[in-house]
Amino acid sequence: MCLGCRPRRPRLIVTNSPMFLCCREVTTAKGRYEVGLEKLDSASSQVSVMQRELTKLQPQLVDASKQVDEIMAVIEKDSAEVAKVEKVSTVTERNY
Repeated sequence: MCLGCRPRRPRLIVTNSPMFLCCREVTTAKGRYEVGLEKLDSASSQVSVMQRELTKLQPQLVDASKQVDEIMAVIEKDSAEVAKVEKVSTVTERNY
């Protein structure tokens, strides 16, 4: 405890009490608080940028999703046809 931060009630000894914080501890805590605020502000601005980018990309994402659905439909159709051919070829192989 520094001389400038003497407790008002010397009989009360509570080490976690703000009355017993040293000037150095207060300065350190203030610095950490300010750094934390800067990080929160930075994160908030980054989230805002990402939200704007996502909003701009939304039409492209919808189009891409439609394309994927169309391709999946083609793949399912082709898979069904391949399964039929495979079944016929398996039966043919067993007969020979």
